[in-house]
Amino acid sequence: MATQETGSKKAGGTQVGKRYKCVTCGSEVLVTKPGSGTLRCCGQEMQQK
Repeated sequence: MATQETGSKKAGGTQVGKRYKCVTCGSEVLVTKPGSGTLRCCGQEMQQK
């Protein structure tokens, strides 16, 4: 299950319409609400497609 962490040191956050994928389990997320944190799944950051 993907989660969003706030307080990340990385700038940017998530943007509406961007897709992210978990390199471990293959889950994909389409962002529908922007956020300031990073998406995580399986204990690691998800990669933007």
